Amino acid sequence: MKYKNAPFLALEALARDGAVTLARLAGWELKRDATLLQVIEADLHYVSSADLILIPSADGCVRGLSPLLHETRCAALLISPGRTNGGKATFYMTIVRHEGERIRHHSGLRLWAEAPAELWLAPDPHGEDPGGPFFRIADGRLATWHPQTVAAHSLGFRNADALMASAMKRR
Repeated sequence: MKYKNAPFLALEALARDGAVTLARLAGWELKRDATLLQVIEADLHYVSSADLILIPSADGCVRGLSPLLHETRCAALLISPGRTNGGKATFYMTIVRHEGERIRHHSGLRLWAEAPAELWLAPDPHGEDPGGPFFRIADGRLATWHPQTVAAHSLGFRNADALMASAMKRR
C-alpha cells in the first residue's frame, strides 16, 4: 500500500475535484454504488447513463479493477492530475474497457474541447499512443472516433484545460 503523505493526499483531493468537475461538464449524474465499493477499495462513482465507473486516482492506479470490469462488463475512467511536457497543469485519463474476454487500457488521454458542448478524451500527442482513438464524453456509452487530422489538437487541449480550470474555480 502506498504511504499517503501530505503531497499524495493533496493529489487525491485534486483528482476527486477533477472527477466531479468532469462529470458536471459532461452532464453526468454520479452515484455511489455499495456493491462496487465491496469489490475494490477506491473512491469511485457509477455513471448509469454512460455505463461507466468514474475513479479519481492520485497515481493512475487502482488495484482489483480488471476483475470488477469482467464482472460488471462496464467501462472505467480513471482521472489523475498531472502536468504536460510544457509544465502546464492538466488531467490525464485512462479508459479501461471490456473487449470480448480482454480488458483494454487506453491511457495518456486528456480532455479535448472543440466547443463547450463537444467534449472528447484525446490521446496526448506526446504520449504513448498519439494516433489512438478519441472518445466522446456524453450520455450513453463512450463512442470512439479516429480523426483524419490533428491540426486542432493543441487548441482543443488548451480549450479543455481552461474549461476545467474555470469550472473548478466556480465550485
